[in-house]
Amino acid sequence: MGYVIRCDKVTKKFAVQGEMHGNFLGTWREMPPFVQRAKVGVRFPGCPQCVILRSNRLIQIIMATSKLNKEQYANLSAFAGVMLVYNSTNRDGETVQTAQHFFGKDFEPADNTDDEIFRVIKNVVATMWHTIAEEKRLRQDADGIRSKFRATTPAEIIICDKNRNRIKHYDLTDSVWARIGLVPTRVDLEKSNRDFAKTIHAAAKAIRNAMNFAPNLASLAKAEKADKADKKNGKKGGKGAENAESAATETAEATTATEPVKEAA
Repeated sequence: MGYVIRCDKVTKKFAVQGEMHGNFLGTWREMPPFVQRAKVGVRFPGCPQCVILRSNRLIQIIMATSKLNKEQYANLSAFAGVMLVYNSTNRDGETVQTAQHFFGKDFEPADNTDDEIFRVIKNVVATMWHTIAEEKRLRQDADGIRSKFRATTPAEIIICDKNRNRIKHYDLTDSVWARIGLVPTRVDLEKSNRDFAKTIHAAAKAIRNAMNFAPNLASLAKAEKADKADKKNGKKGGKGAENAESAATETAEATTATEPVKEAA
């Protein structure tokens, strides 16, 4: 039988001592004494953010994500997992970088394949959406509860494997997107209430595609060059014009605008 610990408020190193009650997003249960005295590593699957460490006569929980200030991030030479890097400007007008680090097997790609990169992106999205949804529910009774996650879009997303090798780097500083959907909107949360797994999968896929997107300007240049060649040969409205129209249509379809939605956070 699976006993789990409620993790609404957990520090980086929270030792479970004595009797605790509850689980994550579930019904309250009493934790038996043998769990309190466990000497082996245990993972409580009810909480996607928790990692249970082996400890003598203690169960220790660490959150699988941590917030790094500018000094901590500047002094970080290498890491494993996913790093969301945020840019801000201090009082002196200097750009300051802080970060949100997701670590552990769920956030470390096993290789550099698209499937593994998508898996860790999906786990980041699931963690953030799970937390924001629970935050909104808990704030009905305690409005002071806040998650670690920011509503702003990161300037960079860096993915490294367990050996700290960089697998993928998304530079969003000059991206065409103002937001990429890491923090769910009210509409997102309503959809996820109906089918969380399906909504998360679709959202992660859309976020991945948005980060990979770039306007296809090369095809327009190629079409212009072909059009000039047609004119030189005395043809009117040849392949160049057709290619230009096709490229413009594809770009328009790919960049169909949607109304901005206020972030739930």
